[in-house]
Amino acid sequence: MFDCILPVEELLIQLEPKIKRELFQTTPQNREDLEQHIKLKIVEKTEKINSITAPTLEEFLESCIKPKHVESN
Repeated sequence: MFDCILPVEELLIQLEPKIKRELFQTTPQNREDLEQHIKLKIVEKTEKINSITAPTLEEFLESCIKPKHVESN
């Protein structure tokens, strides 16, 4: 597995400047709520992505090479 998965906290720190810049597109009274909502969505999606497991190359190739079940009439 790749070691490029960032902890959620690190990802939020890296995205903080971008989130802050984009918040200026909304009214000041909505910024705090929107910021929380954006960060919550980032956490949810990061956890979902991190939970996905892909087969190794060997597993994938084995699944492609296995003979398909042939139904007899």
